[in-house]
Amino acid sequence: MRAAGLILVVDDQAPTREALASELREAGFEVLSAGGGAEAWELFRRRRFDLVVSDLRMPEGDGFSLLRRIHGRCSPHPDVPVFLVSAYGTNRRILRAGQLGAREFLTLDETGIAEVVRRARVLLAEGRVALPAELVGESAGIRRVRAQLAAAAPLEVPILLEGGAGSGRGAAARYLHRLGPNAAEPLVTVRCGVDEREGVPRDRWVYLANVERLAPQTQERWREELQDQEAGRPAVARVIASTVADLLQLASDGGFDAELWRRLGRFTIRLPSLSERGPDFAALCEALARRAQDAVQRHNVRLGARAVERLRRERWSDGIPALEHVIRQLVAFHPGGTLGAAEVEQVLQAGADARAAARFRAEREKLARQYREAGSLTALAERLGTSRNGARYRLEKYGLYRPGDRPRRDAEEA
Repeated sequence: MRAAGLILVVDDQAPTREALASELREAGFEVLSAGGGAEAWELFRRRRFDLVVSDLRMPEGDGFSLLRRIHGRCSPHPDVPVFLVSAYGTNRRILRAGQLGAREFLTLDETGIAEVVRRARVLLAEGRVALPAELVGESAGIRRVRAQLAAAAPLEVPILLEGGAGSGRGAAARYLHRLGPNAAEPLVTVRCGVDEREGVPRDRWVYLANVERLAPQTQERWREELQDQEAGRPAVARVIASTVADLLQLASDGGFDAELWRRLGRFTIRLPSLSERGPDFAALCEALARRAQDAVQRHNVRLGARAVERLRRERWSDGIPALEHVIRQLVAFHPGGTLGAAEVEQVLQAGADARAAARFRAEREKLARQYREAGSLTALAERLGTSRNGARYRLEKYGLYRPGDRPRRDAEEA
């Protein structure tokens, strides 16, 4: 039984390869080594590694090529983290490594091997970070997102998460925080347009949810903050932002600070919508059901194949939160056993009835207010752009006017 994890070390230079492997074994890891990309890929296909540490420059397939294969469609274990190491590190190489999904890019200077060992301990000895339900699945889109989140986690740069309503941006932000080197520190969430602070929070990690809603003066403060960060002055160390809008278009139209967008958007991760994740739907439902079971302590209820298929046919315009709400209702109120399509239909119908009743109440209250403000049926008709008979019909529909009623101002007009 191995205590720390199995690591694959790849380097065409035998002295460096043997030195790195030796240090990792001293740290308690099991290590296999390869002298090039082809040999490494054969080992990777046969064994389940916890980490791959690969040199960047090799004559037989460079580290970037190996990284693409490990995270590619035909990989047996596409979520295995990869450290790329090189004697020379440039910003361009670091950025490319991050875009391809490398977990770390490390320069093997005089302290480089010790740093590889330290990072491996942090990643593996303390266990892997649990994947949130919103990010499960094996579709190309969600695998790309997971790889990009893993690559972005150690970087001290702002990260922008794009995606429609209900795509899991908040879960991705929290996962990104837990993957990072400062996961023990709290993630401070600022709901832009709702609970913005007077000043910029002086916290290690800040999540700006719906950043497109930032007030103009707040946008200016955050732009200055990120400028200070780039200049090396004391600043918030890490900003994660999310948006449902096209910030580039907003900035072009003058609705968002262009310089702030430029600084936030350098490393952008787009989350696919629920409708784009067809291959993941069953796995997503199962993960949400497990979370619901844990939340309500009902582990004797499970989703059957017919229940999942009925959920799949529904249109989820509000995304994952709406799907999770229905699944939680199913788990919480079922006596036990396997849920089928009939149980799903009942919950969906009850939800539709509740939404219809809520819309009816809201429309009734709005019409009643308009009637009070208008003061007469004639004035209400003018306000609604209809005839007196049309206005009366609407009032009767909502129980606000009965035949024979004569509002006071109508009586005066007569």
